[in-house]
Amino acid sequence: MSRHLLKCLLVALASFVLLIVPCQHAPARTSTYKQIKQKKKELKTVEKGIKEKKKLINEVKKKERSLLEELENLDKDIEKQWHKLEEARRKWTEVELEFLKAREVFQKQKALLDDLQKKVESRLRGLYETGTIGTLNIIFAAETVPEIYSRQAYLKKLLAHDKEVRKRYLKELERVKAVKDDLQFKSNLFKKAALKMEQETLQLEAKKEEKKKLLQRLIQQGEDYSQNLAELQQARQSLKALLKELRKQAWLERKRREKQRLKAALSSGASLVKQKGDLEPPVYGAITRKTPAGKKVRGVLIAAPWGSNVTAFFDGQVVYAGSLKGYGNVIILDHGDGFMSLVAQLSVLFRQVGDMVHEGDVIGLSGSGPWIPEGVYFELRWEDKTLNPLPWFNPSWLKVNRAFKK
Repeated sequence: MSRHLLKCLLVALASFVLLIVPCQHAPARTSTYKQIKQKKKELKTVEKGIKEKKKLINEVKKKERSLLEELENLDKDIEKQWHKLEEARRKWTEVELEFLKAREVFQKQKALLDDLQKKVESRLRGLYETGTIGTLNIIFAAETVPEIYSRQAYLKKLLAHDKEVRKRYLKELERVKAVKDDLQFKSNLFKKAALKMEQETLQLEAKKEEKKKLLQRLIQQGEDYSQNLAELQQARQSLKALLKELRKQAWLERKRREKQRLKAALSSGASLVKQKGDLEPPVYGAITRKTPAGKKVRGVLIAAPWGSNVTAFFDGQVVYAGSLKGYGNVIILDHGDGFMSLVAQLSVLFRQVGDMVHEGDVIGLSGSGPWIPEGVYFELRWEDKTLNPLPWFNPSWLKVNRAFKK
């Protein structure tokens, strides 16, 4: 027996499945297996694509949430900016109205001053044209001295009054002009502030529109990704369904090939096949295919007192002899032509790997374990197929053990 075969057996036993698959009898891979391999590869690619699309969708959703938050903040900023702009425009309008009123007052004051200036100039011009003698004639035209003094005082008061009125008008005109200039300065300031706020508000609106367009592109991108994801998921579903059918087909093909090989082996006149129905179990005792817990086993459980002789089922070579957790001591015999037998739950092993044994040779003693309180577990295999060992036993021996249960 090659080391490669032994390695296969050890791996199978270590998995606690007891599915012994002799490597030299492995069936050739058919086109169905190649299709399965190809579809698995395609499925792996699709699964990778699904994972990537889900990641992209999550990234797009994250960006969408961020953009929506930015848009919400922009709306708040724009609303505040519009309120500020309205307030600035209101103040600008108020100052502009005050400026217009002040300008109107200034123009009226200037008109009054101009009118006064004309009257004073006219009066002075009259006095100038009359001259000193003319002025004296006006004064001395009075009939009495007091009247002369009165006319002279009147002329002086008249000139002083004109001077005082002109001075007041000039002062008031300067005041009104200062108010007008201040209001005009404030109006220009509010106008500039309003225009600046309007520009900033329009910039915020433009930024908002850009964000909205970006959001629409992200939404469209997310929809495209979702559509791609749905297509990939549909492809995955189709591939899984196809793989299921291919596996079923491969299983049926494998079973058909096994049946054909088994049929060929049974009709080939192999030495073990010739003894079918005339062999004795490795130990004598009641046979069952269920554990005390009611679990069905692949082989058979044979009840036997502790320390009973366990014999070789048929001629063969020991390919495994050792302990396995949960199975106790185990011996596996290769009977040739793809046939193997396994005996587990032995208390003592009398053989080792490589030993050649003959039918009926004692290979160990029965023990106990989880499979059965006292006795052994026996299994017969052909290639990777578990065979029911009962048809291989001598019927007369089975009739003796009426405790047998299927």
